[in-house]
Amino acid sequence: MVISWITRSLATQRAHNTVYIDNVKDLWEDLEEKFAKSNNFHVSDLLQEINSIKQSERSVIDYYTNSKILWEELDSLRHLHVCVYKAKCSCGLMTIMGNYRESECIMCFLKDLGETYNTVKTQILLIELFAKRQLRLLFSSPTRKTPH
Repeated sequence: MVISWITRSLATQRAHNTVYIDNVKDLWEDLEEKFAKSNNFHVSDLLQEINSIKQSERSVIDYYTNSKILWEELDSLRHLHVCVYKAKCSCGLMTIMGNYRESECIMCFLKDLGETYNTVKTQILLIELFAKRQLRLLFSSPTRKTPH
């Protein structure tokens, strides 16, 4: 029962890798090995997989889901650092870093989206280009606040 519950809570792609594990201890150790704290080789493999994934014959939803699974796994291995000061941070760096990460995910997703979506990709990339220019202006502004 526990094995079934754990397997159903995994993403489909990861659940297929655990089909032949028949006891909870082995399943837990297998998952712990896959999702343990930062593993440079695993991070490298994920980055390579993220950069090589293509839509090909898949639907956009399947392509997006597979991409999202890989990004979430990468995020679980890379821990986002937060400001440790007791006073609430007002420099906006965390928001900027979050936006940068989101932009990176979008670019990778769009990069290998099928040719059918070229017009949409171009429009989105132009919006991203505009947003990057705005960030550059923010960072080059002499009145900007400096992080702690």
